[in-house]
Amino acid sequence: LTNAQLEDVGVVGPAHHEADDQHGQPGQGPAAAAAAPAPAPRRGHLPPSLPPQLRSALDSAGPAPPGWPGSERGRMPLGVDNSATDREHPGPMTGSRSNISIGITAFHCVNNSTAQLEQQAVRIENLELRSQHGCSAWKVFNENLVHMIEQAQKELQKRRKHIQDLNWQHKNMQLTAEMQSTWVSLVSKNYEIERTVVQLEKEIHQIKQQHGEANKENIQQDF
Repeated sequence: LTNAQLEDVGVVGPAHHEADDQHGQPGQGPAAAAAAPAPAPRRGHLPPSLPPQLRSALDSAGPAPPGWPGSERGRMPLGVDNSATDREHPGPMTGSRSNISIGITAFHCVNNSTAQLEQQAVRIENLELRSQHGCSAWKVFNENLVHMIEQAQKELQKRRKHIQDLNWQHKNMQLTAEMQSTWVSLVSKNYEIERTVVQLEKEIHQIKQQHGEANKENIQQDF
């Protein structure tokens, strides 16, 4: 464990770093060391607020070796590979927010599982009902289908007959209109013929009168 990690858990405090720095600086004697504040308790004297697991691990490690140099925060002595100790380890999740999020996640998981189980139960119940009443249901469905087909065929015959009647009516209307137009044209032609006949009769009558007068004059001349 580094000094920084021990300080985070309450084993080594800032006073211990200051004392180590004062011992490591040149030109300072026993007076400076005596004036420095007392160092924080080391591994042999652990504070009572440590977790039980960390306390047992530090107790089993024994006291700190002599000449353990203290320098800047998080520094290790020379010749020691600190690549693994420099990594930041996440601390325990404290606070009610993490507990609430965990509880909400668990609640959603339970609800999801319950919904899936209910869906599976409904599907099983549907399969059981189908196995019990499937044959009868298909028979009833086929009977209804046959009845519907018969009704549809009857309706189709009615519609065809109605369409045929409408076609005959339309054809009769067209023939009637055509005959009316033909009658009008024939009547107009007859009228023209009658006028021509009357005019010819007038001309014949005039010719007869002229011949009659001419005959009278000839008879008078003969006498």
